[in-house]
Amino acid sequence: MRRFTGWTGEKGTRRDANISRATVDRRPPREHRTPSRHRPVDLRPKLHESPSAVSTAKTETVTCGQCRHEQAFTTWPSLNVTLDPARKDELLSGALTRFTCARCQWSSAVGYPMLYHDMAQALMIWLVPGRASVDPPAPPVGAAAKSQRLRLVASPRDLVEKVRIFDAGLDDRPVELFKAKLRAQLQESNGGEPYFAKVDRARVGRPAISFDVIGGQGNRELSVELESYEKFAGTIAPLFANESSQQSQWLRIGREYAEGLKEKILSGKREHTVPGAQGAEGGGGQGKTVVFVREDADHRKQRELIDDMPSSPPRSEVAILFGRYELVRELGKGGMGVVWLALDREIENTKVALRFLRADLTTDVDTMKELREEVIANRRLAHPHIIRTYSFETDGRSAAISMEYVDGTSLHKLLAARPERFFEVDEIRPWILALCNAIHYAHQQKVVHGAIKAANLMVNGHGELKVGDFAISRYWNDDDKSWTKNAGHPVYISPQQMTGATAVPLDDIYGIGAIIYELLTGDRPYFRGAIREQALAWVPPPMAARRVELDRGGKPIPLVWEKVVAACLAKNPAARPPTANALGLMLEGKRDRPVFTGWRFIRTIFRL
Repeated sequence: MRRFTGWTGEKGTRRDANISRATVDRRPPREHRTPSRHRPVDLRPKLHESPSAVSTAKTETVTCGQCRHEQAFTTWPSLNVTLDPARKDELLSGALTRFTCARCQWSSAVGYPMLYHDMAQALMIWLVPGRASVDPPAPPVGAAAKSQRLRLVASPRDLVEKVRIFDAGLDDRPVELFKAKLRAQLQESNGGEPYFAKVDRARVGRPAISFDVIGGQGNRELSVELESYEKFAGTIAPLFANESSQQSQWLRIGREYAEGLKEKILSGKREHTVPGAQGAEGGGGQGKTVVFVREDADHRKQRELIDDMPSSPPRSEVAILFGRYELVRELGKGGMGVVWLALDREIENTKVALRFLRADLTTDVDTMKELREEVIANRRLAHPHIIRTYSFETDGRSAAISMEYVDGTSLHKLLAARPERFFEVDEIRPWILALCNAIHYAHQQKVVHGAIKAANLMVNGHGELKVGDFAISRYWNDDDKSWTKNAGHPVYISPQQMTGATAVPLDDIYGIGAIIYELLTGDRPYFRGAIREQALAWVPPPMAARRVELDRGGKPIPLVWEKVVAACLAKNPAARPPTANALGLMLEGKRDRPVFTGWRFIRTIFRL
């Protein structure tokens, strides 16, 4: 007889007993033993029994995908943020799942199996990256594990999203269904995949729930009023009432789950099977049947919440508006109204953009008359860098302006999508020259835009700039959200327009200068505080100084661009470049000064 201590059995229990040779076969295999009698207890997680596993780390060698440098990288097969809270911030920041080469700074996400456990949230998440052939562990058993929420995710980004959802006190099932609603709307506009970010309950005004939109036409943030989400979640809640007993089973609740549930709601069926998590993909196991609520009124509310997603209905079911236009999909919304992509059946189904006017505007007879006259006047503008205006449509109940459809993105969105939050001179040079060319042509046709701003400048798929909203933009006041003539965004309109003067060509010169200032610095000349008072009295700092103020680097801005932009933003119209053509020539450096004898303008240029 001999004394044996210090090893851990199959069930994870520490053994300390007298073992005879007759029972030696109950010991672990020889390759798992150590010569020492005092081998430490194995604290690795026993997933089938102990739901409170400690964090464990493992060092592996990772090869850089660019310079092939081999470097040690620490992986975490098990992560208990209750016992090791410092690791949670590292997980949320991506430090635990991102490799950065020490030699060339190449960075890439590293996917590896991980068990995330938060005892305070009664949450366990098993990360199985991609389609790796890793079998999920057996679910925990026992009284302590019955209250655990078990989730199965396929990427580190999904893991972080789940952690944020439960930390915010939300249920991931209605969040995923709400994301399916947002996803359908994004597909009709700029694309991208929404990921839950945070709930801002201390937001000034109304609390909001935020999503990070990844992909599409640039990463961005999407905020929705929290009240809207809570109304949605409250109506959808009965769908999950019978799932509370679904414990001790790994559930993959993600995009496929939400899309399947959405289709069931829209099709009117009363049953839905929740996918199980057996196998590497988390599916194929015994699913759980969720019976929908029996009340027809509740189910109808659910359908109304889901059915309002913009989509492309069958051609036979699409209404024909104004006797000729077939609506295809919504392009965007703004303060002036909604813009739809439509097919003009009278011109061989040509794609057009229909800008519908707000209902309160259609009841104003005088404004409708003025808008119709503006549209008729702007129809003669035919320039490669101007969005064509076709016609003014009304049927007594609604009104819309038919315009050329541009498949592209506005400069405002392109600027917001840039990581640096500003452009370099060489990047915007062709756009600004095209803008000057288009505005100069419009002035020759006796047409003044009066409300140039970054949101009205579209860049198509070929990188060409087009100026839009000649017929309507100066009727919309961006400051107080009202319809008034000679209105516009207070940052882009001249001081003379702010005081009520009629827009003239020199006011468009001021707007071009404000556009250049915003694109090169990332912010408008006046972007905080009392904008109107600043625009009337203050002089904005040079663009280089504004970059330093905002802690933004970049290449040096040419002196000629600094001088010309400062002249465009002059309070006195006589100190601005006289024409848009002269402005473009000055930016190209083809003339030291324009052919203009106005002493105020020449004095301003040489003083700078």
